[in-house]
Amino acid sequence: MTIILNGITTEIPCQITIKEMLSLQEIDAKLAIVEINEKIINRNLWQETLLCKGDKVELMSLVGGG
Repeated sequence: MTIILNGITTEIPCQITIKEMLSLQEIDAKLAIVEINEKIINRNLWQETLLCKGDKVELMSLVGGG
């Protein structure tokens, strides 16, 4: 299935949740923010929210510094 991930056309498995996609992308879920089709998805919904063909997904992660 094809989605747009951070502006890049990306193939992912069908019937995949946000949480599973983060794992595939090797992103630490504790530091991530996920937006699908311009809507930020609450972390509590990641386990049950399935991605759909053509979704525009933006993954962001918090970075510490000073």
